[in-house]
Amino acid sequence: MGVTINEAMILCCLTDKIMCSGEISAETGISTTRTSRVLLSLEHKGYVTRSFGDLDKRKMMFESTILGIKKQKEINGMEVDLDFAI
Repeated sequence: MGVTINEAMILCCLTDKIMCSGEISAETGISTTRTSRVLLSLEHKGYVTRSFGDLDKRKMMFESTILGIKKQKEINGMEVDLDFAI
């Protein structure tokens, strides 16, 4: 799919939302340090953009781009076959 599992989780987390890194970390369970790195990667790939918070200009907010929304839909439409024997 061209994204890591952490990138996919964060993209799906941002569906129809604008969130800060801490909120994304809390919702996905990914550490804050790792979340920051993954967000940077997604930004370089053109899937997310960052902006200053409306109320707190020190806070960076993240949202999906059009390309990110397309990738989210691709991920959500993916069929996963986890049929395996233990």
